[in-house]
Amino acid sequence: MGHRILVVEDQQFIRRFLVNWLREHDYLVDDTADAEDALERLGRNSYDVVLCDVHLPGASGLELLRCLTDDEHHVRFVLMTGDPGEDIEREGRANGAAACLRKPFSFEELQEALSRALSGPN
Repeated sequence: MGHRILVVEDQQFIRRFLVNWLREHDYLVDDTADAEDALERLGRNSYDVVLCDVHLPGASGLELLRCLTDDEHHVRFVLMTGDPGEDIEREGRANGAAACLRKPFSFEELQEALSRALSGPN
């Protein structure tokens, strides 16, 4: 049985693309377009990794990460961003993200980030 991943991405095309690729690679996947729904799902379900865009409507991916750091959730976090700067990556790592992918990223980079997240401490 595959690892369980929650994809949080507001752009439907990107979200569908990620979900399909992850399912083809034997991951169990749920998806949502915003951080508030992600928090609700995390309250009801157990996930191994949250794969989350930084820029979301409402709360950002970094705000979601901070909520999970402050809470009792034991889930690994991989951020995705289209921002060219290193500030988001630095802030993400400071708040416990296992990896930060810069869009556009390759499937090899995605797999590497997931492997890093899944091999890290929970």
